[in-house]
Amino acid sequence: MARQDPEQTPDGRRRRSERSRQAIIDAMLKLVEEGVLVPTAQQVSERAGVGIRSVFRHFSDMESLFATADTLIREQYQGLFAGGDRAGSVEERLLHAVEQHALVYEAIGNHLLTTKAQLWRYTILREQYARAQRQLRKDLDDRSEERRVGKEC
Repeated sequence: MARQDPEQTPDGRRRRSERSRQAIIDAMLKLVEEGVLVPTAQQVSERAGVGIRSVFRHFSDMESLFATADTLIREQYQGLFAGGDRAGSVEERLLHAVEQHALVYEAIGNHLLTTKAQLWRYTILREQYARAQRQLRKDLDDRSEERRVGKEC
């Protein structure tokens, strides 16, 4: 019988640790979705069903937990901002862009609010927020440029 490489077969502790980490992240996201804009470590640990020490075993501080949650939300929704119909006159394109952004903001409203509520506290959130804002402006600028070039041809 061939032995399996221990690196390829995580032991029970590693799997349990990964489940705990994911439970902590899921708890954070769920609390924010429910309107708890600045969840505490205690609230997260209770929701995740883990001890508060587990929260800080997986995340060095609340900033790293907020940053992880923020990154996950941005990865899920960033592309949606660029979606939607952008055809027609300037007014129609603007209306389409506003409608698309409104749909996304409605879907992630509390996550956006929690980020904004924490901007003053956490450098990483300020950096991620600024990067996302630059990307949104770039997307709108790129689409405007595509329109201008399309009309010139």
